[in-house]
Amino acid sequence: SAMAQSPQKFNYQALARDAAGNPIVNQSVSVRLSILTGSATGSSVYSEVHSPTTDNLGMFSLEIGTGTVQSGIFNQIDWGIDAHFLRIEIDVSGGSSYVILGVSQLLSVPYALHANEVHGITLSNNNQIKAGASSNISIGNIHPLWHRHCCYRKNY
Repeated sequence: SAMAQSPQKFNYQALARDAAGNPIVNQSVSVRLSILTGSATGSSVYSEVHSPTTDNLGMFSLEIGTGTVQSGIFNQIDWGIDAHFLRIEIDVSGGSSYVILGVSQLLSVPYALHANEVHGITLSNNNQIKAGASSNISIGNIHPLWHRHCCYRKNY
């Protein structure tokens, strides 16, 4: 059988700038990310820090869910309840004197992590998707190669 698995992380990319608006290039910065629940000023359910190095344009990229955890457990965030917001803070000197860059609501992509909550979905040997232990529900036949190119991993 096969199980769909959501990666417990998502991408974030930003441009680091100084107070005058100039890009901060080829420099290590410290970034703290927090997942807030309910509103842009809601309670933090998860927080982590990263220390990326900017490129020659001042850009940096992170995988949220893979940083040094400050609080909470990423794979235990209940994405299915309430709205969630991402607060970004940065210290351009690489320390821990963070300044809030902004807060924005998380929309579709991270909420796909909630799909990981669905249990009991399998891909049978004859390429039928089946739900539940008794497998009384099935969703037709699937092309044998489909699961290799989409979102299922088949155990061989």
